Amino acid sequence: MLRALTAAVAEVFDTAALEAAIHAAQPNAPGYSYAGFSAQATQAGYAGVIVAIPGRRLIYLGRSAEPPVARFAR
Repeated sequence: MLRALTAAVAEVFDTAALEAAIHAAQPNAPGYSYAGFSAQATQAGYAGVIVAIPGRRLIYLGRSAEPPVARFAR
């Protein structure tokens, strides 16, 4: 399902900021919401993701498709 972004994607992909948003979302902490995660991710330059379930990987993409890779939590 494709969804329209509500905020502009940052020009520069800030891998550290995206990783912080991911780590905050993983434990499903109180107050977590997908909308909040999406806002943090777009501010970090996130523009899309490729999910590989068998490989247990998420490949996040910035505006120019640079691909920092995150491994699924175990």
